[in-house]
Amino acid sequence: MPASDHKRRLTAFVVAMAVLIVTPLAVVATTEFTDVPTSSVHHDNIDWLKDAGVTSGCNPPANDEYCPTESVTRAQMATFMRNLAENQVVDAATAVTAGTALQGIRDDSVSLDDAPNSASAESIVTLSDLPAGTYAVTATWGASRSGTTTARVVCNLTGGSEEVRSIQSVGSDPGYALQNSMASTMAVELSAGDPINLSCHAENVTPATGAPNIIDARVVAYPTAGIESNTVSE
Repeated sequence: MPASDHKRRLTAFVVAMAVLIVTPLAVVATTEFTDVPTSSVHHDNIDWLKDAGVTSGCNPPANDEYCPTESVTRAQMATFMRNLAENQVVDAATAVTAGTALQGIRDDSVSLDDAPNSASAESIVTLSDLPAGTYAVTATWGASRSGTTTARVVCNLTGGSEEVRSIQSVGSDPGYALQNSMASTMAVELSAGDPINLSCHAENVTPATGAPNIIDARVVAYPTAGIESNTVSE
């Protein structure tokens, strides 16, 4: 082989290698679906839909494609909406979505300490793991007693740095019912993890006739972020 030919071939090889080195290869990476490249501006959102169980794919049974350029039918939309609601992922960033309340219910009867004046309160309902934010809290419950004398039921609704106390007398003395409804409301600002708690204790109890009971307790916390208020004037 002439030296000139060998030199030309060697030069061509070196040039080709240089082109490969300086020219980036077009790599299309995917994660959840094979037809959604990571370069797509919608990639993360489509992955979120799959992870949240809103969609499983568009080509069953493999379901490894999303069909990102195809239109959504009304039938497919119904499935998306149902999955979105049942999986409770309307807002995946928090545990509470806008306009949604956290509720704690205790429908059994809780007997309070029958000491004449109980020093320790009985925890009735606790809401925990709430996201940080402001809440409007309502609590309702009943106080009952079957004794022949009157006792006082003292209940505290607490959350963050706020506390509201409700007191009701129950018993068979004249003027007092054997069962009374009780309620408390408060506005509270919580840090992440702060609980809301309803606790009760009894006062002026005659042990021989029994302590009061707490029944049908319910505590509801409404997130107030985004709620608009209107001033109504006459």
